[in-house]
Amino acid sequence: MLGAATGVFNLEVVLYYNWLADELGVDTISAGNTIAWFLELVEDGLIDPREHGFNAKGFGDEEAVLRLLEMIAYRRGVGAILAEGVWRASKILGVGEDKAVHVKGLEAPAWDPRGRRALGVSYATADVGASHLRGWPRPHEPPTTGPARELVPSMARSRDRDSVMDTMGICRFVSYPLSAVIDFIGAATGWRPSEEELLLIPQRAEALARIHDAIERLTPPLDDTVPKRWMEPIPEGPLKGVKAFLDWNDLREAVREYYKIRGWDENLGVPLPGTLEKLGLHFAVEDAKLALKLVRERLGGTPL
Repeated sequence: MLGAATGVFNLEVVLYYNWLADELGVDTISAGNTIAWFLELVEDGLIDPREHGFNAKGFGDEEAVLRLLEMIAYRRGVGAILAEGVWRASKILGVGEDKAVHVKGLEAPAWDPRGRRALGVSYATADVGASHLRGWPRPHEPPTTGPARELVPSMARSRDRDSVMDTMGICRFVSYPLSAVIDFIGAATGWRPSEEELLLIPQRAEALARIHDAIERLTPPLDDTVPKRWMEPIPEGPLKGVKAFLDWNDLREAVREYYKIRGWDENLGVPLPGTLEKLGLHFAVEDAKLALKLVRERLGGTPL
């Protein structure tokens, strides 16, 4: 995201950006996404960086990317605004919201869902937003192959397995089978859960996260979506003309399918009390009822 997304293709320079971001404690994905967004606004003439005491030519401006990265880290000048992330920055600057690529305020990574059917569902429904670590649908095929809904079950299975790996602190790049994970747990604790028991753990965690988010700020049916940019056809290349979904209805049907698989209200995206009982989360039943009530009130007559 600090390289191609910003139009910089000098490998040594990009490596330096990434090293510097790590040294400064800045996330490379969010920073790269936000800087690229800012450079696009400059190129399109939607913002004059000189009004913010800064100058940039647009994409490919190596010096500008370096300076913006440092300004974000130290919250200097326009960097103080960009440090808020692409969604909040668009609100503060009052421009570019339609060009911001994020889900639930989290900047999207380099894995474009316009290249993989149902990957957009993973981004849309993830509790944290546009994370590439919340499940990958199988098989790997373009969105034009068929309805995203058909691959949602595979995405849900992948999300559960990935969550188990995260809970254990195991690197995703080492493809341990679940049987090996159970062996690790047994060696450390003496408890040897079945695979079915193990996969309930991420489902419990996700259900609680959904309830918390719904009570605090989110309205799932509206927030479980993707940025408009992903519904713009790819302009050139092998997948020319492909979008993240066949259309917006394809996205909604796939999201509802995910809700159904998880035992959540199919229209509200909030875990049902009965589902919490089955997951052994009896203490959260009243919270789920509150979340359902709040989401209904927020939606009012809004069509889903």
